[in-house]
This record gives sequence, C-alpha cells and structure tokens, in this order.
Amino acid sequence: MNVTTHVAMLLAILSGWFLALAASARFLPMSSEFLAIGPEHRIVENLGPEARILRTGSHMVVVNMTGGEAGKSLYADGAWIVLPALANGCLAFRKR
Repeated sequence: MNVTTHVAMLLAILSGWFLALAASARFLPMSSEFLAIGPEHRIVENLGPEARILRTGSHMVVVNMTGGEAGKSLYADGAWIVLPALANGCLAFRKR
C-alpha cells in the first residue's frame, strides 16, 4: 500500500468517527451536554429556557440540555453541527 492509500484510509476512519458522533447527538444522545458548532450568537439567542450555557467560543457553544430532542433542537436553534460534549473528551464513553 502506498502513502495515498494510507491517508485515504485515515481520512475515511476520521470522517466515520465524526459522522457517528454527530448522528448520536441527533438521534441517540449519550450525554446531556452538547457541543453546538455554528454562529454562537444565533445559537445563544434561540436557546430555550431548559438549556444552560456552559461555555462559548468562536463558532461554538457547549450547553447542558435534557430530553431526547435536545440535539435536534440545537440544529433548529442554528447549529451547523451538534456533537456530544463528553466530560473526558471525545474518546471517553464511560459515565463518571
């Protein structure tokens, strides 16, 4: 296998991991904290009263929300991409 094949495989694995996290935030929430990527001012303005803002940054907002529709509502609030914001980073799937 050449270098191009290795790079393509790495990109495919990373893309798959990213898509799996995005789909889990929308359809199968793993936590009550979400990382919403998009225009932070628009997301913050449209958040419902049940949402609690934990952090904001350039084009990202981390919020605490409960309910099965939390990920979907963040998309409706203006987020481009919604990912679960796991306490120990993106590779930590165990609960504390």
